[in-house]
Amino acid sequence: MLSISTPIHRFAIAAFVALTCALATLLCASTPALAAEEHPYLASLSHTGLTGACGAAVDPEGDLYVAVNEKVKVYSPTGGLITEFAPAELEGVCKLAVDSSGDVYALGRTSGGESRVDRYVPSVYPPTGATTYKLDKTLEHINGVKTEYGVFVTGFEVYGVAVDPSNQNVYVAEGTHISEYKPNGTLVSGTIGDGLGLEFAYGIGVDGSTHDVYAVTYPTVSVLNAAGTAILATINGTSNPNFPGGFHEVGNNLAVDQANGDVYVEDINGEASKHDVVDEFTETGGFVSQIGPKFGSPEIEFEEAGEMGIATDNSSAPSKGDVYVTSQEYVYAFGPLSSGVTEYPLEVKKEGTGASEGKVTSTPAGISCGATCSHSFPEGETVTLTATEEGATFTKWTGCKAEPTRTTCEVEMTEAKTVKAEFTAVSSTKFPLNVYITGNGKVNGGPIVECTSAGGSACEGKAENTVTLTATPGAGYVLAGWIGCKKTGVETCEVDVTAPSEVTAVFLQEGVKGSTGNQGPQGSTGSEGMEGAAGRQGQEGEKGANGGQGPAGEKGATGANGAAGAQGPVGPIGPAGPAGPEGPAGKVQVVTCTTVKSKKGKKQQKCTTKTVSGTVTFTTTGSVARATLSRHGAVYAAGTAHSARGHMSLRLLPVRKLVTGRYTLTLVSGTGSHERIRSESFTLR
Repeated sequence: MLSISTPIHRFAIAAFVALTCALATLLCASTPALAAEEHPYLASLSHTGLTGACGAAVDPEGDLYVAVNEKVKVYSPTGGLITEFAPAELEGVCKLAVDSSGDVYALGRTSGGESRVDRYVPSVYPPTGATTYKLDKTLEHINGVKTEYGVFVTGFEVYGVAVDPSNQNVYVAEGTHISEYKPNGTLVSGTIGDGLGLEFAYGIGVDGSTHDVYAVTYPTVSVLNAAGTAILATINGTSNPNFPGGFHEVGNNLAVDQANGDVYVEDINGEASKHDVVDEFTETGGFVSQIGPKFGSPEIEFEEAGEMGIATDNSSAPSKGDVYVTSQEYVYAFGPLSSGVTEYPLEVKKEGTGASEGKVTSTPAGISCGATCSHSFPEGETVTLTATEEGATFTKWTGCKAEPTRTTCEVEMTEAKTVKAEFTAVSSTKFPLNVYITGNGKVNGGPIVECTSAGGSACEGKAENTVTLTATPGAGYVLAGWIGCKKTGVETCEVDVTAPSEVTAVFLQEGVKGSTGNQGPQGSTGSEGMEGAAGRQGQEGEKGANGGQGPAGEKGATGANGAAGAQGPVGPIGPAGPAGPEGPAGKVQVVTCTTVKSKKGKKQQKCTTKTVSGTVTFTTTGSVARATLSRHGAVYAAGTAHSARGHMSLRLLPVRKLVTGRYTLTLVSGTGSHERIRSESFTLR
């Protein structure tokens, strides 16, 4: 419990800080074995030698973004460093989110101590070594809630950020509630979680298929419906067979797997400094797996001393399904969940003069050759291969267990297998058609299937005569036009493939509507026009209206007095009196107490007192205020401050273990336009 009590002079406070720490004894039984399923450690995609690695996010291309020592590093799906940038105007960035356009949302603090979320836009996406990131000045800094006056309140504490991958809306944890914003900064809802009795919302995530919101609401994780009006599930960790007592202490970070709705949660494992773990649960709280030391991953150690970051790869890259965990000097990579089932690779080789035209697919899915000619299948699986005669005639199979028809082949996966499919070319009048994409979008039509800016075989094919292509812009983009193709509709065009042909679809980012311009000056008066010709005589008019009312009669007698009117509204509050003199600055002391046994076996408390460097002063109004003690964007304690009879009492509930360093104590009093926020920093030795 953290408490502050000090005399005050009207608005000035000199604070004495007393910190009381109670020690708890944890009885640790031997660790039970994990279930068979686990995430294998991937040393080739992990990174070491970093400084202060914390927040992490993955974009739709499978690129990994990591906040490291005031910079954001971008790694490819194969682990290579692509680029890095320093977020302008922010310090202590430790939480990240990335949308489908590669825009990076970073949570940090300004040099003045204001916490906020800024958006950084890449010059090129997907990112390359030449990509730079620019602070989006057209976007309102996403911090605070929209009040009844329709303005953003600056200075509100921000604790987490996430992006809904289905609509690119941005979610921000703002104390006891969560706000949802459109990508242009327009507020959608500022009341997610309001009235549900939640503690402060920290790490957050969103399920793109249901829009359900996941939030660390100490000491549990809450799953809220899309509207934020109901709690669908409360995850307390008790389903974990390794720690059936539940979370030791839930951390400030989580990540949502978009493939299945599972949530990964940081679990601070008791008092041991290097035994944190990451637990995986279903959306209803069922235990799935555990990642961490002594649980299938002996090479790693998660450090409690700093912020951890968790990210899942839900891209279509080879790294799909991977999980990343950051911890101080390291970024650890783990593969998709493995059930221990043995798998064998099946490779298809196309041969013959028509090999480039023939295609082979598999059931179950996995091979589409074409582009993907190898895939692993479980031991004992019977895989059926089907040859498609498109521009070539299928001739024969080699390596099949059975051939139910001329163009089908069955393979039993008892070991690694290779099957050959022979095709013979046929004469054709088809010509190559290549499609290129500029910006974020995709094109389909004819032989072109799901062509994106990544290019490759999906953007290549052969065709003849007229082919209709259809463009689908990515989120936040519009189709600007076609090159090499005749426009036939809003998003369609036709190309006559009578020779090798190339088509380019140009997608540009959708602009934000500008503000209305000022009205121009009034024009000068025109010259007088010529007199018009006399009009024809009109028809006889209708009968006129009755004459006006005659003069009023004599004045009647005076009536009786009416009842007294209702009392008028209370007048405005007069101006505040002059501020009293500022009191003397107080000293800041840290008192640490522990429970010990005397020689006679009786329990008693032993306390030590240290003086903290610096002076702590605050300015506040009202008798009750909200208070937080934070460091590098992470809250270490939260509670309320009460003012009465010239004294202020501040009681805070510890959220994380206090360590030596510089902290920020923030007091928030009042509501709406009367809200007052004051912060003071001091060093805890």
